[in-house]
Amino acid sequence: MTLLVCVPSRVSRKHAGLYVLLASADRSAPQCLLTNPSAYSTLQREIDTALSTEKLSSPVADSEAKSMPYLQAVIREGIRCYPPVLGLGSKQVPEGGDIINGYYVPEGTQIGMNFFGVMRSKKIWGSDADAFRPERWLEADAAQAKEMNMVVDLAFGFGKYQCLGKPIALMQINKIFVELFQRYDFAVVNPQVPMKASGAVFWAVDDFWLRITKREKVPRRQSETTGAFPGVD
Repeated sequence: MTLLVCVPSRVSRKHAGLYVLLASADRSAPQCLLTNPSAYSTLQREIDTALSTEKLSSPVADSEAKSMPYLQAVIREGIRCYPPVLGLGSKQVPEGGDIINGYYVPEGTQIGMNFFGVMRSKKIWGSDADAFRPERWLEADAAQAKEMNMVVDLAFGFGKYQCLGKPIALMQINKIFVELFQRYDFAVVNPQVPMKASGAVFWAVDDFWLRITKREKVPRRQSETTGAFPGVD
């Protein structure tokens, strides 16, 4: 069975569930992944291998998803390429001023950050900073990985200003990838122009058409083939 759906930027209550699954937890990683066949197939293989070796529960536990290196690389790279928040996130310099990156900034000054610019900085990410390439997270040494993670985490704020929903958002996207990609194949209907996106504090996505097909052969754990509960088929 194949289903054709459009993920809009504005949804009614009736369609809110589908929108949450495919978009609101984190639009960035799915939309990048679905337009990168190599990364898509690599992630699907990782999920299938984990299933066939009985390393995943049903539904998948957050800790299990976190143990999948390529999945984590895809999520981090997606957030990097399209950070969920685009506003400057300005903070006010405290009384007495402060030193920022070697420069004195007087008290009362509003300091903001261009999230999109930082996430595409070639100084941090290399010459291919504009490319969606999850492998960069697997190739990085310990020092590079630490810096990369610190930079991407800025998308959720820092310190007392950090987004309270960050743990829930990451848990949600961990589970969504594993649960959906083991059961369905996803394809972008218009790969030349996959979607329309605009940014004003948050991303607004429209005309993101997907073709969703139920996978016929998915590795199953024994508990799933004989029934999730004893005595139940």
